[in-house]
Amino acid sequence: MRADQCSLISLHSNEDSKNSCAAHSSSPLSYLSLSIACIIMGIFAKPHPFYPPDLRLDDFHAMTVPASTIFGVGTTITTPQRTTPQRTIAPRTVSPPTRYDHHHHHHHQVFGASVLIIVLTLVKLSAHLSRTDRLIATWLAVTGAIHMVIEGYVVVTPDYYQHPSENYLSEAWKEYTKADSRYASRDSFVISMEAVTAFLVGPLCFVATHGILRNKPWRWALSLVVSVCQVYGDLLYYGTCFLEGFVHSRPEPLYFWVYFVLLNALWVVIPACVGAHAWRQLLKKDAKVVKRW
Repeated sequence: MRADQCSLISLHSNEDSKNSCAAHSSSPLSYLSLSIACIIMGIFAKPHPFYPPDLRLDDFHAMTVPASTIFGVGTTITTPQRTTPQRTIAPRTVSPPTRYDHHHHHHHQVFGASVLIIVLTLVKLSAHLSRTDRLIATWLAVTGAIHMVIEGYVVVTPDYYQHPSENYLSEAWKEYTKADSRYASRDSFVISMEAVTAFLVGPLCFVATHGILRNKPWRWALSLVVSVCQVYGDLLYYGTCFLEGFVHSRPEPLYFWVYFVLLNALWVVIPACVGAHAWRQLLKKDAKVVKRW
């Protein structure tokens, strides 16, 4: 009897403590404290233009370089410099208007000129190749540079959205993050995929370019491997966004259809064509081997 009474007393005491805790947690004072905390966080938090709007990014710094300059980097070689102040284009920001720095504009011109020189050099070195092989070698070199430099930067720079300087790569990723905020929130899949792309697929693109220029026997096998990796990674990139309901992209057509859909579609369509060409070349080579036997 004593044991039963003790257990009943213990049970009642536990229930009383739970009820008291629930009553305390649901008291008006707790709700008031939570509301005040949310208001304070909203006042001191810097708003950002990314989706979802409730994504928390500490110390966000608005863009200081116009988007037209970022994505017009290839055509800024002959573009005259502007002298009028440029206001930040990112909506919902509290940063004051900033003046565009022509020193960094000069860096953009150098970058565009460097890309043009690389392309022209590859075209000259591949003069002995067919037009198709020349285009493939150029594509592999350009996409390899994009993988290693641009995508590699976002992997090793998790705080790029905090940078106040007019760094071209930081500003470019701030603009693209409007189409996919998972780069800023450091989504595990996206960052892992970009790391593999930047530090494995990127160098393999240059190796494949070298193989095509030097007519190496393994050139088409490696080109096929690189193309499959690019298509596979891009399809996973699209698929994860689809399963999550595209909540990480702004709804405007520029950010969703142009940046997210069309820009990434290049790494599906072009590698698919390159892979198909590489596969046909491998079949031709196998046919020649069979005829010898």
